Amino acid sequence: MKMKLTHKLILLILFLQQTEFQNFAQITVNQIIQKHFEVSGFDSIPFLLKSFQLDGEMMQDQKKFPLQIRGIWPDKIRMDLTYNNQNYVKISNGKLTWDYNPKVDSISSEINEKPEALNFIERLTGGLYNFKSGLIQASLMGLVSIDEVELYKVEVLINNFVRIYYIDCLSFLIVRIDDDSKENKITYYSDYRKIGKYYFPFSISGFEAGRAAIAMQFKSIRINSEIKEDLFYKPELNKH
Repeated sequence: MKMKLTHKLILLILFLQQTEFQNFAQITVNQIIQKHFEVSGFDSIPFLLKSFQLDGEMMQDQKKFPLQIRGIWPDKIRMDLTYNNQNYVKISNGKLTWDYNPKVDSISSEINEKPEALNFIERLTGGLYNFKSGLIQASLMGLVSIDEVELYKVEVLINNFVRIYYIDCLSFLIVRIDDDSKENKITYYSDYRKIGKYYFPFSISGFEAGRAAIAMQFKSIRINSEIKEDLFYKPELNKH
């Protein structure tokens, strides 16, 4: 009897493995990304997202700093970070970005290579909505397991840059993005919550060369609320 049960158990395991392999072999990268869109709603971002506001904390070296991010698609974004009771401000308005440092009461500026609000949303969501327009290309590398979670490993070509995406096989949400194939810069996405028709990650953690870099934990995310344009003017020096 024991021999028969063992034999049946082995056959069951082999059957499940074969079924899993067949399911993986049948799915395509187009289907994975389409499922991702159906769950996240992110494919509508280029058309329906007009503004955004995120409130939470930035974490670095086990320290937490209040953080507020406001933006108007595609090129206006403002980040306010409180450190030692002083407000550090970074504002992008079209082609220019200004950084205000309250410690020395100075403003530095730089020219943007790409609209910064668009840049931020692409990083927050993974930017796979660009797949529909043909701005990026993707190919399925395989099926992997990380921390007992089954993930689709997808290679994404963005211009001349390669990113590796890990997409949950069950939820079809992005769990991790490697900025290159060498795993020098890794970003983890978690704590997904539904805001309107979108599923946004409320927790983002970055690692560089295996070490924790910057993490963000949001308390609230609002979309398409009214945001005043004057928030994105060049910051002024403290006259006092």
